Amino acid sequence: MLIGEAMEIAMNSRGIPVVKVNYEDLGNWAWKKGKKPHLHIHLFGRVENAVKQVFPETIYLPARESGFYDGFVALDKDDIAEIQKQIAVLENTDKYDLKNWGL
Repeated sequence: MLIGEAMEIAMNSRGIPVVKVNYEDLGNWAWKKGKKPHLHIHLFGRVENAVKQVFPETIYLPARESGFYDGFVALDKDDIAEIQKQIAVLENTDKYDLKNWGL
C-alpha cells in the first residue's frame, strides 16, 4: 500500500497522470525459463491518457516477443528517486506507522 501510494504521488508530481495503481502477484514468466516463481508483486501505474492498457480497462500482459511492449519507457532514475522520497514521507505518517499496524 505504501509503495503504491508513493508511486501515485511521485508520478503525478513528475507530470505523469497516474490515477490508479493496480497490484498483481505474478510469476508466470519464471516457468517459461524452467524456474519456479518466487513471490513478487507488480505495481501497474494506470494513466488516464494511456494509449495502451487504456484505463479503466483490465490489464493484459501479452508475451514479451509480441511487440506489444515496443515503445514502453521504464521508470528513470529521477522517477525512482521521487518514489523513494515519497516512501520516506509516507513512512512518517500515522497511516503507515508500524505501531498502528500492531507490528
